[in-house]
Amino acid sequence: MVDAPNAADTTEELQQAEEAEETQDELQDTQTTEEEDKAGDLSETLLETQEAEDVQETPEEAEVEYEESQGQLEKSKDQAESHQEEPTVFENKHTEEEPPIAETTPQ
Repeated sequence: MVDAPNAADTTEELQQAEEAEETQDELQDTQTTEEEDKAGDLSETLLETQEAEDVQETPEEAEVEYEESQGQLEKSKDQAESHQEEPTVFENKHTEEEPPIAETTPQ
């Protein structure tokens, strides 16, 4: 037979074990959330740093980049002009007398 004081002790120990497990889960969730927040903050900081570095170019770099883009623009204009042709005119092959193809299919 089980002694009443021992049963009470066992129940209390089970409750304490469950509470300890819940506390451990909550602590782990909190740590995970904090780590994710830190990782997100670091990623955001890195992105901002990279964007700032992209913006900070020397005047010489900016001039070279501008000249290259102007050269590309001129090439594109030249290609567009050389490829211009007369527009293609498509004739309507259906006349008033001919029914559309959908109406001539056998049923």
